[in-house]
Amino acid sequence: MENTTFKNFLAKLGVSDFGKDIYSRIFNKKNWDSEYLVYSNIQDKISNKKYSYIKSEKKVLIGTGSPSTILQESIIAKAFEKIGVQPVAWVPRGKLIKKTYKLLGTNKFVHNDQFDNNLNIDEADSFLDLVINHNDLINKEWKNTRVGRFALSTMMRKERLGQITINQNQKKLLRPYIINSMIYTNIADQLLNFVKPSAVVLVDRGYTPGGEIFDLCMNKKIPVYTWNVGHKNQCFIYKKYEKTNRDSHPYSLSKKSWNILQNQEWSDQNEKKVIQEIKDCYNSKEWFAEVGTQVGTSSKTKDDIINEYNLDKNKKTACVFSHIYWDATFFWGVDLFKNYQEWFEETLKLACKNTNLNWLLKVHPANLTKNLRDGVEGAPSEIQSIKKIAPKGLPNHIKVINADDNISTLSLFEFIDYCLTVRGTVGIEAAVFGKRTLTAGTGRYDRLGFTTDFDSKGEYLKQLETLETAKLINEEQRMLALKYAYGILIQRPMKTIAINTKNEKNEHADLKVSINTESLADYLSSPEVIKLARWLKSKDEDYLS
Repeated sequence: MENTTFKNFLAKLGVSDFGKDIYSRIFNKKNWDSEYLVYSNIQDKISNKKYSYIKSEKKVLIGTGSPSTILQESIIAKAFEKIGVQPVAWVPRGKLIKKTYKLLGTNKFVHNDQFDNNLNIDEADSFLDLVINHNDLINKEWKNTRVGRFALSTMMRKERLGQITINQNQKKLLRPYIINSMIYTNIADQLLNFVKPSAVVLVDRGYTPGGEIFDLCMNKKIPVYTWNVGHKNQCFIYKKYEKTNRDSHPYSLSKKSWNILQNQEWSDQNEKKVIQEIKDCYNSKEWFAEVGTQVGTSSKTKDDIINEYNLDKNKKTACVFSHIYWDATFFWGVDLFKNYQEWFEETLKLACKNTNLNWLLKVHPANLTKNLRDGVEGAPSEIQSIKKIAPKGLPNHIKVINADDNISTLSLFEFIDYCLTVRGTVGIEAAVFGKRTLTAGTGRYDRLGFTTDFDSKGEYLKQLETLETAKLINEEQRMLALKYAYGILIQRPMKTIAINTKNEKNEHADLKVSINTESLADYLSSPEVIKLARWLKSKDEDYLS
């Protein structure tokens, strides 16, 4: 890419030489060059000169704020347009963003600075004064919005914290996040009253400001539709939220979807399709390519794993699949433990005591990509926890699979006996391969017949003391796991044709997006838009193909 790309774009917008210099200093040139390429691709491909922008009393509020995700979001925006609902983009002010939206057929905008953002700071201090413990914080509401939960999630993500202790120092750190959450609660309330949308589209609805508007929508009975990148390139997952399912994971199945899958005719071909999908995605390094989970990995045999990690071949093996402590910590369901860090550390303590098993501690591979994207160096949080719990080193029956180890997770499913997770996708995969999954949280696939679930952390920890006595799941349980996996891997993903979206197989998992259609009219008639429009009319919680 030529170094002049960014300034050339600013020149097209009529920005002065002085303005170009200021913009170049303020904004990250690499990011803007990447976003400009997205804009240019759309501009080159799409001709909307004869396009009639939709006008409707019904509105859907959209807005990711980034040209690359605008294109991804545009699929569901066009689907709403298809059923006669006008998209209104909630975005920061900026010509590039507006121009990108307009190229894709959205010409109505709303901005935060249109609304009153005043807040009596005493309200934040009063809120924090009443917070005594962790549960107080994540459950405490302000104006019927869970500002404590959203502020804590946002702070943990920003500061990369696995947990906090409720004391004056931590409250001081948390205070600006509480203030920001309250301000966005006020703005979002005014915004919803101003636009009066019949629906809202979000992608990250657990951090500020998405969380605040999400809760307000639930209270105002405005449905929220979320889109998420699927388990491989070129596909997306869509879910509808109302108050009854507000804590459900976006990759979960609704009761209706699960009933359909349980009752539909099943064949050996369905099972082969699930197994092949998992294997193909791992072998092609596309399994959750968004965060580069399998870049640089390779398959290992049972003997390879035993030799590489010096395991006792006469013992069963349990694998603890860690979560990134600070990533989406309080988004879904109810956890047995306060947070992912406490779960990992308490599990490790029991593993140290139970010498009747081989224990593998698998550090989440997405740590590498997220560290690179955030410009952070140092060991993952899980390694710090291991040093904390076992300062003199781990006992011989426990081994660590580091984030940069080259073993494919697929190889582990063919070797381990037990999978431990809070609610990770890995729990479904392990059950598909006949392994026993122990969960430590709700909101996704627990209590559906193919996992071992618990009502308290004491009950969970008690099981770990004699985990080696637990049998593998039976064929009936495995069949349930296969059907669930069929739902989330085969039926729920929407494959895109009108746009290309791909995360490169490199350490940054760089996102590349482009558009294929030559007009907005063609885009409006694309198969994915038609299918999504049909789903929107159905009122179903899950999009199913």
